[in-house]
Amino acid sequence: MKVIPIIIVVVLVAIGVGVGFYLGTRSGKNNELKDSSNKNKKSKFYKPDKSYRIIHKNYIEYCTTEISYLFGEEMNKINNKSFSVDSSIISGYSEFDFIIHYLKKKINKEIIDSIRIYQATENGATAADFHRECDQNTNIIVLIKTNDGKKFGGYTSVGFSNFYRSYHDDTAFLFSIDKREIYPNIKGKSAVDSFYNFGPCFSGDSIKIYDNFLKNGGVTVKNSGNFETNEEFQINDGKMAFGVEEIEVLEFLERKNDEDNII
Repeated sequence: MKVIPIIIVVVLVAIGVGVGFYLGTRSGKNNELKDSSNKNKKSKFYKPDKSYRIIHKNYIEYCTTEISYLFGEEMNKINNKSFSVDSSIISGYSEFDFIIHYLKKKINKEIIDSIRIYQATENGATAADFHRECDQNTNIIVLIKTNDGKKFGGYTSVGFSNFYRSYHDDTAFLFSIDKREIYPNIKGKSAVDSFYNFGPCFSGDSIKIYDNFLKNGGVTVKNSGNFETNEEFQINDGKMAFGVEEIEVLEFLERKNDEDNII
């Protein structure tokens, strides 16, 4: 747990509460001076002006969000929202919490859990195996671990199919677990490529997984033009080709309309 940052945020929250309380009482007293009808009131504290309440509320919400992000799994347990990660590639929620945080902040998706729907070493490592298990599933994340131990992948809300075509998905992005970086899809560019004779592919050969991928591996190109990667082979730490140790696909379960329903 990130103890020091959490302590700092807690202190900031305490300061925010104190400042908000102080400003609220001050604004109340100022209102008393402006309104002679309040001169006979004996109460020491008064209802703060709306502007102060809004500022105070936004400050507390910001601090609460940061505490939730810093706590990671611990906050989920406190809120009885245990996030299960059935994966041999990542050790737990804390390894890809930045992805969940991004989905919530940038795409307004609140992910409450995940289900593993595919694992190459268990379900088969051919293109046919991948498409049999994953086609038509949406809101999924592809996790790749290379023979060099690099961990990266991509997210798409539209999923894959065994048809030879490309799909647009403004919510799609690539990511590096090692660098904790996210590379969004460039607006107007295709995001997902589906080929019946390939594994998971993201457009522009940003990630391309060959058939029999535990044997043949995959590639990632430099500056594909479809995702916001700026360095050569940035997602794979400078290398174009890579061998595949494992590929997994997780389906994210999303909260719907502030209810406990999932989609």
